Amino acid sequence: MESKNNSLEVKLASQNKVIRYLQKWIFKPNMKKGCAYHLDMHPETKKLISKEEGSVLYVGLHRSLWETGGVNWILNNEGIKSPYIVMGSNLKYTFLSDLFVEKSGIIVFDRDKNANKKELIPKFKTKLQKHLERGDHLIIFAEGTRSRNGLPLHFGGIGFDASIKASENADVYIVPFVVDYSLLRIYELDRYINYIKTGKKEVAQKPKLYEIINFFKGMEDVYVSVGKPKKISPCDNSMDLRKETRNKCLEISKILPANVWATANLYAYNTNTHCRRNVLSLTDKILHNLEGYEHLMRGFDKFDKLRLKYEIEENVKTPYVFGTLNHKAWSELYYNYAKYNMDKIGIKPKLLH
Repeated sequence: MESKNNSLEVKLASQNKVIRYLQKWIFKPNMKKGCAYHLDMHPETKKLISKEEGSVLYVGLHRSLWETGGVNWILNNEGIKSPYIVMGSNLKYTFLSDLFVEKSGIIVFDRDKNANKKELIPKFKTKLQKHLERGDHLIIFAEGTRSRNGLPLHFGGIGFDASIKASENADVYIVPFVVDYSLLRIYELDRYINYIKTGKKEVAQKPKLYEIINFFKGMEDVYVSVGKPKKISPCDNSMDLRKETRNKCLEISKILPANVWATANLYAYNTNTHCRRNVLSLTDKILHNLEGYEHLMRGFDKFDKLRLKYEIEENVKTPYVFGTLNHKAWSELYYNYAKYNMDKIGIKPKLLH
């Protein structure tokens, strides 16, 4: 069932006061400014979390900085127990004490290149294990960083190893989730363009605090899909769990109007036939090929309005200027977000008929 945030009244289901204050003074007012969320949660997951039995390790794809705070905010807004968020130390600010960070529901992984990973990783696994054993829920992005080109990275094993070990003493469940965006901040597009220009995988930069706060404004429609829970056993294989969970995340990912528009643009670029008329024709063909896959589609009640927006704003907003590197990068980024399901349906930029 797809539910939309109408009231934006925070149901204070957080684990502690700090999270509640953060949501009240940062997330709530900023989410009101041009952002509406849609939560699609598997019935078995709803049943599991309503019982408040066992620990849940939410494992998601990492497409944007928005997820590090936005997903938790949505769960709280729905009255769901607030998970701890596992994030890299590049997002921790020096003026924040370790006590404040932990009280804020954040578990920090040291991403310092000089850190001794052989010592650090076992200790961090143990830390996650203890959280799971005592009944805490966690959010973890198993790719370890945000994908630059929209294609999912391989899942690391830290969270999965910890959940397997914790399952010896507690009921632990893995729940896949993914966030699909009708609009991404220029911040994410710039990272990809920089990668295209230089070919270098830059070290994760620390955004300014005001950038993080502003990041939650004007995201338009955000679609959060939460999949079916899987109970973990001490006999489970970590590598198999990683592959299975990654595939589950991709399977529950949705196709949005922006993905369709981007796919049409990318095909036109690849075949040197890029013009407005051709892109509109290709868009109609993609929509025809999507017939019967409505369960994977979201936001198409606004498709005509969004199409008009793209046509009008193509020469106003930087990402939509035809023929520019920005527009090509935007098209590739948004196609890649939906590539897994597009491929399954048979929609490919170079093979589109």
